[in-house]
Amino acid sequence: MTQQVIDIQEFINRHARWAEVKFPDETVEHKLIHLKKEVDEVIACPKDLHEWADVTMLLFNALHRSNYNFAQLFMAMEEKFIICQQRKKWKKTVDGDYQHE
Repeated sequence: MTQQVIDIQEFINRHARWAEVKFPDETVEHKLIHLKKEVDEVIACPKDLHEWADVTMLLFNALHRSNYNFAQLFMAMEEKFIICQQRKKWKKTVDGDYQHE
């Protein structure tokens, strides 16, 4: 199998151009409200990769409409991961996930 390089920023830009034409008056807040609905769909059907794709595209489009790019997001992810690694206390919630104290 050949390995392909995936240009995430190129996809974000291409999707953003389409979304700006198709939904010109949509705001970041609109995208995030829609994102919350799509997350519920993933919770209901976590094996459906297309639902994961919906969540990811909405997240990336909200990122774009917030005037950030993927490189900036990735840097913030790296920084946040370091913070998470340094946290000493985590607690399990009633829903079964973990949150920092």
